[in-house]
Amino acid sequence: ILSSKGEHGKSLAYYKRALSINYKHSGGRQMILASNLIDIGLQYYHMNDYVRAIHNIEMALKYEILASGKESYAVARTYQLLGEIRQAKVASDSNERMSMQDYQKLFQPAMEDLNTSLQIRLKVFGQNSPIVASSYTALGQLHYEMFRKDAEKYFLKALRIYLDAFGPIHSRVANAYAKLGS
Repeated sequence: ILSSKGEHGKSLAYYKRALSINYKHSGGRQMILASNLIDIGLQYYHMNDYVRAIHNIEMALKYEILASGKESYAVARTYQLLGEIRQAKVASDSNERMSMQDYQKLFQPAMEDLNTSLQIRLKVFGQNSPIVASSYTALGQLHYEMFRKDAEKYFLKALRIYLDAFGPIHSRVANAYAKLGS
């Protein structure tokens, strides 16, 4: 409730309290702890504290890998979230005097996270899944922000999957067209 009202500081305090309780009483159930850490990381993200957001999401990722292995839906989802937060951090930290090469280097950790997410999703869901299309969209957005010409190929892959999965009249199809038009 508090997070949806934009009260991220108060929300963060409750999520931290939940983590503390679950840490002591969850019996080592890593997915519960991972969920709490993701919630905490997202609050930091909404507060533009990207360093703390990344730290908490990385901790969540470790718990998810312990609980479900390196190739699960949860791990892929968290890698994508981590990549998107790293991407937001770069956009926040960059400056106009930076060379294009230096600017693009800052995106490498985000690129690695998003590619890892894509590879896991391809193994888990196959190449025609809308969940895989979500990874292609995220990679397309990253390439677009890096001023790379290959962004279009990722958006086209996502569009093809969405068209096959949902038909021509769907919000995800419309979003893919909008990404291609940008």
